[in-house]
Amino acid sequence: MRNKSFPLIISLLVLALVSLALAGGIGRKIHLDRSSHQMALEITESLFRERTLESLFRNGHSTLLQSTSEKQWQRYLDLLGRLGSLDYIHSITGRTTVPLLPDRGREILAGYDIDVQFSNSAADIAIDLIYERGSWKVASYIVSSGLTDN
Repeated sequence: MRNKSFPLIISLLVLALVSLALAGGIGRKIHLDRSSHQMALEITESLFRERTLESLFRNGHSTLLQSTSEKQWQRYLDLLGRLGSLDYIHSITGRTTVPLLPDRGREILAGYDIDVQFSNSAADIAIDLIYERGSWKVASYIVSSGLTDN
């Protein structure tokens, strides 16, 4: 009897361990979904309500910060000033890629599309984030509007 139940016990223990790992992964995914969503909104509000690049620089990924100088970012922010003041955010949609089981070699990414209304125009914002060393970093931030495309 003992020999027949041993494989069953081992199988149940393995199943329990996998279930615990999945439960932890699901909890982590929920947390990262919320925190990336919040980061996308905070960066957008900081750029357009406070008209400052500080939040973007503080939370920028190295690839973003190395590809564009601070002077170029300031010109970009000045160009975005044509949009007027930020009236409201229509919607934010997006996704995260978070493995449910631990996978140290896989990047955790998030991307959001934000539809916003400014006093002079509507705009679409695309923001990509990378989770690195315990926090989200902005990998790209693109604003599209008829007023800024000219």
